[in-house]
Amino acid sequence: NIQTEFIGECIGLGEDEPAGQIELGTLDFTLIRVGVALEDRIPFIELFDETQDTYDLAEAIFEGSYEDYVPEIARQFPEANTYGDLMFFTHIGLRPVARGVRLGLAVVYKAIQDWASGCSLVVMNPYPLQNGQLEPDGGEWAELDLKQFTDSFGDARQRLIAYYSQLGFKPAGDNPYIFFDPCIQQPRASRLRFPETIFVDRQHLS
Repeated sequence: NIQTEFIGECIGLGEDEPAGQIELGTLDFTLIRVGVALEDRIPFIELFDETQDTYDLAEAIFEGSYEDYVPEIARQFPEANTYGDLMFFTHIGLRPVARGVRLGLAVVYKAIQDWASGCSLVVMNPYPLQNGQLEPDGGEWAELDLKQFTDSFGDARQRLIAYYSQLGFKPAGDNPYIFFDPCIQQPRASRLRFPETIFVDRQHLS
């Protein structure tokens, strides 16, 4: 499991404005090394039994024998094979100052570019944080200011699906996940209009 924080370098606009850093958010993902497990003769059930999240993923995407993807995924991703690795995004949290500038897309895009080599599929569960992943009024809940999001679970989830579809993610079958085939070229970063600069208030600097 890999957790990374993305930090912004802040540059003052005047001589009296000091440079600083600001934490923009966190990204968690798991690289499931299927190829290594096969070489070491590790049973698939043990490989995916590390966490509840990976166990649920395996139950949703594989046939009972773990030798094939369920038909819906196999049809939509015919080039994906079950002996390739999987990249599984489990958590993406953006602080309020980083929202509305397509930074979430940029971070996921960069992670795929850097880590998805050798993966058959990249998977994400577009589950809105405000609808159950975090405890209300908890530390991260407050840091991410999730109380401002009052939409229903269904509406919030559909917005996330539409958002990440810009990278090529799409649903497949009757499961909660969205999938991306890393063998298919992603859109150019310039077409996705990723931010080069984010303006923040001085109070957000650390």
